[in-house]
Amino acid sequence: MIEALKVLRQNSRRNQLLDSLNYGAAESELFLVSFPKSGNTWLRVMMANLLNPQIEEIAFHNLYELIPDSEVADQVGLIQDRRSGFYAGSAQVVKSHDYYQRYYRNKKVIYVVRDPADALTSYYHYLNVRTDQDMDKEVFLAGGNSRVKSWSRHVMGWRRAIDQGALLVKYEDMVADPEGSLARVADFIGLKVSREELETAVGRADFKRMKALEKKYGYFNNNQIKKKSNSEFVRKGKVGEASDVFSEAQLERFARKNAKALAWYGYSRC
Repeated sequence: MIEALKVLRQNSRRNQLLDSLNYGAAESELFLVSFPKSGNTWLRVMMANLLNPQIEEIAFHNLYELIPDSEVADQVGLIQDRRSGFYAGSAQVVKSHDYYQRYYRNKKVIYVVRDPADALTSYYHYLNVRTDQDMDKEVFLAGGNSRVKSWSRHVMGWRRAIDQGALLVKYEDMVADPEGSLARVADFIGLKVSREELETAVGRADFKRMKALEKKYGYFNNNQIKKKSNSEFVRKGKVGEASDVFSEAQLERFARKNAKALAWYGYSRC
């Protein structure tokens, strides 16, 4: 509880800074939000390439300059600098894993959702492998670890924004039709783009290409991460690998507990 209140206070201070900059008031200013490991980074890279076609290699070494993370203080500072790459594109996008709160009311938001079985599997690998934490799986699925946000609380909170006009993008749709998903995003932003521009942006954010670029340039905050042997941020990106990590009984308990949220977003079960 203490850790959760600490996070909420940090989020409030960060949003107060963004509010003081009047960020989100302009039509070209928006937020890209999701529960962790739900496809936010993939869409973030596609969008960065679409908005900055002159940059041939966009990966973790420079992505934060184009679409900063609101949870990283140094990156929020880029929004204050009109000379930064953040203002180079035709739209300004801020990435976040924040819970929904009143601050986001009337802001332009793209919300990415992913089947929680896959999102939580990927997030488990990220925390348990990349940051060298050994977490109990039952506690993890219940959202009881201070580093783990509650999936159901997150997605049901952002349902309010979707009801108010936020754009919902499903990870599974991005996998099935990345160009079509990016076209919806471009239309939501108000960008007129060609099929060729969409294909180029999607191609530059291709899974294999991103793994290669991460290997070439590294991850921008590698020095802050305790790593085990397999610690790439871009891992697999597959659909339906939860059974490799969680048991059927664990997934069924999660599905029963989160039935309302699963149904609202069109996921029948884990």
